[in-house]
Amino acid sequence: MTWSETLRTALEAIRTRRMRSALTVLGILIGIGAVMLTVGLGQGAQQEVADQIDKLGSNLLIVSPGSSTSLSGVRGGRGSATTLTATDATTLADPEVAPDISGVAPVSTTQASLTANGTNWTTNVIGTTAQWPDVRARTLESGRFFTEDELVSAQAEVVLGATTAEELFGVEDPVGSSVTIGSQPFTVIGVLASVGSTVGGDEDDQAVVPSTTFATSVSPDTGTSIGTIYLEAQDGESLSAAYQEATNALLTAHGVTASDADFSVSSQESIVETATSTTRTLTVLLGASPRSRCSSAASGS
Repeated sequence: MTWSETLRTALEAIRTRRMRSALTVLGILIGIGAVMLTVGLGQGAQQEVADQIDKLGSNLLIVSPGSSTSLSGVRGGRGSATTLTATDATTLADPEVAPDISGVAPVSTTQASLTANGTNWTTNVIGTTAQWPDVRARTLESGRFFTEDELVSAQAEVVLGATTAEELFGVEDPVGSSVTIGSQPFTVIGVLASVGSTVGGDEDDQAVVPSTTFATSVSPDTGTSIGTIYLEAQDGESLSAAYQEATNALLTAHGVTASDADFSVSSQESIVETATSTTRTLTVLLGASPRSRCSSAASGS
């Protein structure tokens, strides 16, 4: 049978079975459209996850404490222990110990009620150092961030997130105003530019104070313990080296080995890979479903 005869036979079959042919074509088009839509949504979700993680900072490493164990033997999740200290942050900031780390921002966090203008708002209060904006890639909408000298002298100053500032002051610029955190008055010196929500929550709903002030006035029970240490590598190419330097320095400082480490170090790349692998898997599974339905419809016709 020649190609022309094959084509003529196919056209004749389509002509004599118009309805079945139309339904088959329609099913194929719907299946292809569903696959394209599903894959597009999946790729969009992966990009959204990556964009949110990028908001955490550039070339970022996150050091978290290990898990705690109660007297009854019940183990808490990762991050439940208090194994990181201000000394660890100082060690990681030493260029001789970690030459590929360009910035260190230790962070302690607690929830507290802020009061201003006769209204109150409960938010996360962060105690950190003057390098925090650079390490976390944050800019200010108005005012300024506190300095190293103000950190050392434990000034009662606070930088508000955009959401927190709006909840307490509305559309007014709060810089120069007073905010009470707990029972301690603080002067608002800046408002952070909005970045929206990330994998860690609403990054605009927070109040940032010097870590020294945090330990003396906001959460005295914290002592020298640190909740998280954010590290910034020199650049993307030195991220792996910075990871190894941070890990080795903390293993030595804590006197532990890799098998019984009381901390964990996560890289921005690993967070992105873990998060996007989930959406990628869902995209593949969802994309396979319309294709299988399309094949079934075509074969059944």
